[in-house]
Amino acid sequence: ISIHVGAFDSFLMLVLVCSTFWLRMYFHYMGEWLFLKANGIPLFFFDIQMFIVTIKYTSSNIPDWVEVGVVAIGQLTNMLLLFFFTVVAIICVKLLNSIPPVASKFVMYFGIATILDPILCFIVDVIQQNYDCVNKSDACAHDYTSAACACTTGDAFKLWYRFARIET
Repeated sequence: ISIHVGAFDSFLMLVLVCSTFWLRMYFHYMGEWLFLKANGIPLFFFDIQMFIVTIKYTSSNIPDWVEVGVVAIGQLTNMLLLFFFTVVAIICVKLLNSIPPVASKFVMYFGIATILDPILCFIVDVIQQNYDCVNKSDACAHDYTSAACACTTGDAFKLWYRFARIET
């Protein structure tokens, strides 16, 4: 019977790891969405899928600081949430002299996901080919905001694309 309990515990840990990594992605892009909305930037497309979140806006008509803010705010959102989860865990330990093991592991896995956030964003952007949209599709070259243009510029390439466009 201990084999089944161990297998169930392993399954629960896998679910917890997957959940924290998904929450990392969700909060990363929700932070970007809120930042863009707070700065009055019109969004042409916003979609949450199982493994990717797509936010589409034109970066050519926004100031440099807003674009830098969009790239940074995703990681900052996750860092702030990790700080919040850590403070809640510390308060639980101070008040209750313990924290439930699942909560402790959640904070730990969310911390790992937060540290890996920029790397994971880069990997997803490369796999999804979220770069060089204008040269990949005639629809994107004609009108980046149209529904026919399915490409977006991922976080890993936004600043490079912006500064390359400014230099030319």
